[in-house]
Amino acid sequence: MKNERVIFWFRRDLRLDDNAGLHAALTSGFPVIPLFIFDQTILSALENRTDRRVDFIFQALQNLNQQLVKYGSQMLIRYGNPVEVHIELARELAWLRSKGVLIVGSGNMVNNLRVVAWDKMAVDDFAYEWNKEASLKIKEYILSGDYAKLIEFEKQGKAFELAIPTPEHFLPLIYTFALADKNDKISLFNDKAVAGSLTMT
Repeated sequence: MKNERVIFWFRRDLRLDDNAGLHAALTSGFPVIPLFIFDQTILSALENRTDRRVDFIFQALQNLNQQLVKYGSQMLIRYGNPVEVHIELARELAWLRSKGVLIVGSGNMVNNLRVVAWDKMAVDDFAYEWNKEASLKIKEYILSGDYAKLIEFEKQGKAFELAIPTPEHFLPLIYTFALADKNDKISLFNDKAVAGSLTMT
């Protein structure tokens, strides 16, 4: 489908070479939109507005963009809360739904690889207590349409902190509900925990 795109979010590895995530995006067969977000929470906490670390990142982005231009691409740079930025990007795709395009968000509700119980991989629906707590709340928020709580997942307590240690596996859910229509019927499937610290819902 000619309208398909892949958004690659540059976070720490501001390089083209030896970047496994970028390689996966580039070999997907779809055009790639490179994205970097200046996190307002981090920047507003800096005492010095001219912090050298910010200048270093800016210089690295300039160099990276020069390389991308050679490949016919260009860095998309946004400023704000990363989750809210992704919601904005998702809503920019809303017109595709009116064209009959199926938009799929593929990720995990709970994804903490640091504490996977490898010895419990074969145990059906095995989950740590914090996984059960976070999963139950996330499903409750999804089914009730309480998306504000999902957007502020970092404020939902210890269970969420363990369930979503980094947001990249959770963000597809954010894209999905940002594109949801009030008349959409919501249902859950494949509602299983895996190895204690994963869910495939």
